[in-house]
Amino acid sequence: MVNIHDVDKSMLPEGDRLKAMFDRQRELMEKYHHIEKESGLLQTEDVPVDINDKFGQARLKDFAWRITEELGEAMEAKAEPEIPGHAEEELADALHFLIEFTILAGKGFDSDDNLMEEFESGHEEDGDKLDEIYNEALKHYAEKEGSKLTENMVALTIRYLSQACNCLKNKPWKQSHMLTDIPRFYDNLKMTWITFMGVCLSMGMNSSELHKLYFGKSDVNKFRQRSNY
Repeated sequence: MVNIHDVDKSMLPEGDRLKAMFDRQRELMEKYHHIEKESGLLQTEDVPVDINDKFGQARLKDFAWRITEELGEAMEAKAEPEIPGHAEEELADALHFLIEFTILAGKGFDSDDNLMEEFESGHEEDGDKLDEIYNEALKHYAEKEGSKLTENMVALTIRYLSQACNCLKNKPWKQSHMLTDIPRFYDNLKMTWITFMGVCLSMGMNSSELHKLYFGKSDVNKFRQRSNY
């Protein structure tokens, strides 16, 4: 079976790296949504979802768990480093799901839903957006040290992701309807991104390495789609 080490990472898209990652994730979404619909597990076909609707919220919470699961697998791989690069590959999986969560939540790079509006990095507008989020993470966590740093950063990522999901109040067992606290939701999504980059930094991974890992794993996923894996 093809894996991340078998793909050619020399042919990377030009332009803003984070935008290229969002564009690639949208390509992957189109086929995966069809697969999930066929399996009966697609809560809603809306992209982005209705953030006030119970089906849209269920979709977001599904992806929040996928992110959490991949972070857990990354920590397991980090604790048992027999396979070089395994932990980093799991982070690439988590990033795929985090990008899709963000797209589903209505944040991308179009003029009316720009993810980067949530970040106030002070950098020039034409700066690379992936570096801008990395710089935010450095600003927040550069002084933190210790042998448990990665685990602490993972815990913070899950905390902010959970706090975002806690804004989605229309649970399956509730009969009343509640509107989402949208500003609070996006504040926590912003911090989820920053703390996720903090995880990458704590593992010694810079933005260029994460960019290559993402596209390496996305090529694996495209191969899996073609081969009906």
